[in-house]
Amino acid sequence: MEQPLIAWTPQLAVGDPTVDAQHQRLMDLIARITDTHDARDALTMNAAVEYAATHFKAEEQLMNRLGYPAFPDHARLHRQLTQNLLGYVKKVGKGETDLRAFKQFMFKWVRDHIMVEDLKLARFLRTRTTTVER
Repeated sequence: MEQPLIAWTPQLAVGDPTVDAQHQRLMDLIARITDTHDARDALTMNAAVEYAATHFKAEEQLMNRLGYPAFPDHARLHRQLTQNLLGYVKKVGKGETDLRAFKQFMFKWVRDHIMVEDLKLARFLRTRTTTVER
């Protein structure tokens, strides 16, 4: 079995249990794509895309509710990824690219996004918790 390009580690946690669980679920969905081009892989690819949209909505609601100052930029990145994912779905469906390319793109994006943008959110959440506790 192919090793995942990224696996969940505690260092990726943003500090919100819902967001962290969603990140883990998204990584698990991506890792399940095997590039065999059978119906299960296509279903899993579509499930990953749909789950990403669900996750983005929940994460954006959290950022909006807490007044996260980088919310507009973060939401813009989510919209860009959504457009890229839909483009991959079309290309895979037309045979213009394969599931391996989709999977590599997703893993790279998730890794980079979580390790940069979402960890900024994590720092903000920690300051909010510290401020509330005082």
